[in-house]
Amino acid sequence: MAAGETPVQIVLSMNAYYMIGQGVPIKVAMPKEGAVLGVDTMAIMKGSTKADLAHKFMNIALSPEVQAKIVAAKKASPVIDDAKVSPEDAALPGVFTTKQQWDTQAIVIDDKLRAEKTAEWRKWFTENIMN
Repeated sequence: MAAGETPVQIVLSMNAYYMIGQGVPIKVAMPKEGAVLGVDTMAIMKGSTKADLAHKFMNIALSPEVQAKIVAAKKASPVIDDAKVSPEDAALPGVFTTKQQWDTQAIVIDDKLRAEKTAEWRKWFTENIMN
């Protein structure tokens, strides 16, 4: 992409915004149908001897202050309702900051379907997009 040899690319929006920040001349666009969400998670392992610290970490990571900083730094959608996001970041394609955006622009693929189809989708992508 940086060399200008790729006319179109499917990429996580926050990765694209990082590349833009590094000077790669690309533009993020979102289809009118919406954007497929990538889901990241946090989990506490069963039997952890540090579960109390893990809960503290999660509470900090999910605080409005930290979520606002993640949006500002990574251009990722906040995962809580009360993060204070700049109007500039809120206007970026793929940054969902309102319930209305989540309801109308986010495409959530069923976990079972994703598990069943991921290998097929990767094969199609490799054959049709990468080649």
